[in-house]
Amino acid sequence: MHSDVEKPTQSCKLKPANLSMKLLFNDQSDKYKKYRPGYPQALIKNLVERIPERKLAWDAGCGNGQLALLLKPHFEQVVGSDPSVSQLAEAPKIEGIDWRLEPAEVSSLETQSCDLVSIAQALHWVNHEAFFAEVNRVLKPGGHFLALGYGLNRIGTCENSIADDAALSLLLNEIMSNFYYNIVGPFWEPERAIIDKRYETLNFPFEAQKFEPGEMIIEWNLNDYLGYLGTWSAVKSYQKEVGENPIEDLAGQLSSLWQANQTRKIHFPLFGYLGQK
Repeated sequence: MHSDVEKPTQSCKLKPANLSMKLLFNDQSDKYKKYRPGYPQALIKNLVERIPERKLAWDAGCGNGQLALLLKPHFEQVVGSDPSVSQLAEAPKIEGIDWRLEPAEVSSLETQSCDLVSIAQALHWVNHEAFFAEVNRVLKPGGHFLALGYGLNRIGTCENSIADDAALSLLLNEIMSNFYYNIVGPFWEPERAIIDKRYETLNFPFEAQKFEPGEMIIEWNLNDYLGYLGTWSAVKSYQKEVGENPIEDLAGQLSSLWQANQTRKIHFPLFGYLGQK
């Protein structure tokens, strides 16, 4: 990269969602790192096979580095950026990854410097128009842009499945659907709607096409699963406005069907869009 390449001079005010994001993830970055599922290697393999030149990748809204860490073995350099101090504090210090405290809408990256720009499960927190303009600025001609997300998970069968376990899984998912849409549903930020619609309503740059990355599957016991639910922004908003933790009642409902010593497969359906400049 060359020092004489033009850098952005405009300022970009964060919209309210960005500010609430900073407060939310500053408050629970340790839980986010512990309980958020990791992306599968098959997804990374599918992605990098499409990118012939892999010098620099930028993962915007990187959180504690879940995706950036998986990109590093395939790129000479990776930049992970996030507006949360405590999220970046949880990111491991690894040679070849540069963690930067900055919003996705205005980065310190040089113009036409990136072979890949990615944003995973964070697109609903950013100003789309400003971010897409920044993506266009920093991508090289021919560079790729990936927007990745996942919605409501599905509770699968337990490790030592019994004959009626499929029926139990169905009941567990009915409970979770009610919790997601009805109990904490009103407390999701409005921008969350693009997750539920799998990004299909967005006007992506570069004529981005659907990218089908499969699903994430993780094995959790009930305590692990409840810990993950505690990272939901809607749960935090519910606690703040109602004054009680909605997971306490949910735990009682789930535990009547999910024994404490059982490990179940949790399925996270992934979706995304991939475009080339």
